[in-house]
Amino acid sequence: AAPAAEVSAPADAKARALMPLSSAGPHSGLQAAMDKVLLIIALAAPCAVFLARTSRLQCRPASRLLTRQVSGSTEAWPQEAAGTAETREIERSGSFRSLGDAQEKVASVMFMGSEADGDTLRNALSGAAVSLGCIPEAISFSMIVGISPLNGIWAGVFMGLYSSLLGGRPGMVSCSSAATAVVLANVAQDFGMGAMALTVVICGLLQIVAGLLYLSRLIALVPHPVMLGFVNGLAIVIARAQLRQFRERGDGEWLEGPVLQGMILTILVSMSTAIAAPRLPVVGRLLPGPLVAIIVAVAFSCAITPWFPQRTLAQAAGPETFLGGLHSLPSWNFPPNGVDWSSGRMWACVLMTAVRMALVGLVESLLTVKLLDQITGSVGSTRKECFAQGFGNIAAGLFGTQGGCALIGQSLINVSGGGRTRLSGFIMSMGLASSVFFFAPIVGKIPIAALVGLMFLVAINTFAWGSLGLLHLVAWTDLVVILVVTGVTIVVDLATAVVTGLFISALAFAWSAAREVRLVDDPESESTRVFRLQGPLFFGSAMSFQSRIRPERIPEQEVVLDFSGGKVLDHSALDAITKTMDRLHAAGKKVHFRALPVDATLYLRSMSEAKIPDDRLPPHATSGSLSPCDAVKRPPVPAAPAQLPLGDD
Repeated sequence: AAPAAEVSAPADAKARALMPLSSAGPHSGLQAAMDKVLLIIALAAPCAVFLARTSRLQCRPASRLLTRQVSGSTEAWPQEAAGTAETREIERSGSFRSLGDAQEKVASVMFMGSEADGDTLRNALSGAAVSLGCIPEAISFSMIVGISPLNGIWAGVFMGLYSSLLGGRPGMVSCSSAATAVVLANVAQDFGMGAMALTVVICGLLQIVAGLLYLSRLIALVPHPVMLGFVNGLAIVIARAQLRQFRERGDGEWLEGPVLQGMILTILVSMSTAIAAPRLPVVGRLLPGPLVAIIVAVAFSCAITPWFPQRTLAQAAGPETFLGGLHSLPSWNFPPNGVDWSSGRMWACVLMTAVRMALVGLVESLLTVKLLDQITGSVGSTRKECFAQGFGNIAAGLFGTQGGCALIGQSLINVSGGGRTRLSGFIMSMGLASSVFFFAPIVGKIPIAALVGLMFLVAINTFAWGSLGLLHLVAWTDLVVILVVTGVTIVVDLATAVVTGLFISALAFAWSAAREVRLVDDPESESTRVFRLQGPLFFGSAMSFQSRIRPERIPEQEVVLDFSGGKVLDHSALDAITKTMDRLHAAGKKVHFRALPVDATLYLRSMSEAKIPDDRLPPHATSGSLSPCDAVKRPPVPAAPAQLPLGDD
């Protein structure tokens, strides 16, 4: 056996466990009773909203049901549910004939899912396995912020419950997150846990505002190379985060000797069992692979303990974390204690951190929704997820916890284990609460290596290995985006990586679009020359447009600018047209327009230095109802036009 010092809980882990769960500290008497009542209300609120929504769908009259013929039979479902993920599951699971069947099916699918999502037992077991996998992550994220491990666990309870019942993606798992913990670390360390709780509440409010403004639609602008870089960087971040479990206190000395060897052996058993279990004929159908892996790894760890002592959850977080009972419950923490409400420096830091946390949380959550959409073949609601994340963070902040967002790693474990309904997420959050309230002494004895093995396997499966084979096939700009997003995700954070990837992708697209624009130089007659735009005229092609039309090289006295094959997209394009027209007028040329948009015509009349007669513009220019056609009639083309690419000098 290893020396006692190697297997005992670190001193500062114990100190961390002795820290108060929030800035409110422990309450007693009537205040403690009120804390319990408010906690029950906070946990029951999403359940009540979910049940009310289900009841509303069940009680809809027949006149509000939609019907259609499917293979000769009538299929019906509530109009409010049309287009939602739950309704698509109803459609996949088969038709039903009566209103009562429809209402019953809606209520069942909303929580339990359809037959395609697996049975109820499998979803419940998958949620239970994921709850165990969230515990070491929550402990690690609490260490990042510098607060009690119970804080991160209860943050996972709030986030998981609100996201599972109110969110837009059944089967997705939300908990305390490394991405948000890193953002909160400075506030918690500089201004205390009270300022941290205030930041989380403001973050939740901002996420709700994002949902009200439909900002979730912007996630559709994320291109595929950014998505590839995101998942690759995230896989590396997940694997790197597990290395904290091999160090004392998460950032101290590396473990050595039999303890390290035992952890490695247990991790290998956990990973191999998770891979093999789904392929077993009986076990693979009855139990989720992650749960089987945890059970086998725990049994293996107990068997080798005499030779290889194991590092348990209680040793990593401190034994006081897993004492259980009422003292492990969070207290109401609003308004938070220890906050200097008159400090401008504190408010500036809190507001900036809240904006960053809201952005980071929404980006990771919405990208998780899109990733699970691809895996499951269904479509989730990103707007609903904005509201769920916002309300979850508000509830977490009101009780002084660190909040969080969706976890891609745990979500992948849940989906791969058969947890594709809201039931699995609900069981995950309740499992977290039970692990520190009812079953704390038992859960504290679980070897942490059994759970770390699952996360290493998730990291391996998250990495888009197929992207390595595309490196010599994709455009160099896409390759740069993939590498940059991967690197920034590892070094900085997810939100910065996605924004950076979007910026590079936008520049690459603008450059590519500008090079595709052509200006066709077509002499129509001895006195008229036509310049036909083919492609979009915008900031990327505006300067080249001006440089290609040089009055000194045009011998004809009349110039026609034909926009029938192009589009005027922005103010830079309008400015380029105005300056080109002014230069042609200054050289004594008569300028006509063909297929010029109405708003561009109005802009030219108001901004051009030259006085434009009405016959040079579309016929109805003076009345405000402008026609896109031009008064100039185009005769037959005498010669083949010359195409000038605007992007080439």
